[in-house]
Order: sequence, then C-alpha cells, then structure tokens
Amino acid sequence: MGFSFFSVFALYGLIIWFGGWEVQQGLTTFGDMFTAFMAILLAAMGLAQAKAAVGRVFPLLDRQPAIDAASPQGLAPPPMAVQGHVQFDHVTF
Repeated sequence: MGFSFFSVFALYGLIIWFGGWEVQQGLTTFGDMFTAFMAILLAAMGLAQAKAAVGRVFPLLDRQPAIDAASPQGLAPPPMAVQGHVQFDHVTF
C-alpha cells in the first residue's frame, strides 16, 4: 500500500513539475495547466470507479436465481384463486 501511494503521489509531483516548467517557458498558463491536470485526474478516478462497479454488477447479472419464474415445476396457487379487483374512489386528474 505504501508503494502504491508513493507511485501515485510521485506521478502527481512529476506532472505538476512538468506543468510548472511549461508555465516557466511560456508554453501555457497556470490556469490551463491546472485545468488539464484536474480533468485528467478526475477522468482517471471516474474510470477506476466504473471498473470497480462493473466488477460488482456483472456477477449479479450472471447468477442463477433460486426461483425460476419460467418453470412450470413447483407450487403455484390455483388459477382462479388470485383475482385482481381494483377500485379507485375520489380520484381526480
């Protein structure tokens, strides 16, 4: 974990150093350099979060449910035992 944090912050330092060099040479402004740095940083964080989300969603989609609704096997209520009668009182639109 320590090496991971060192790598991330060393990369941040290198990017900011290079951006400072570009500002010093007059190739860009500090605002443009900082905007580009933050855009890349936030995009990378968003991609990492999406990768983690995909890793959690696909196993849920791939699992087999305990109850198979398409199968005729198993217990079911008689066809006429379940009836739906809906009544709306005092409904206005």
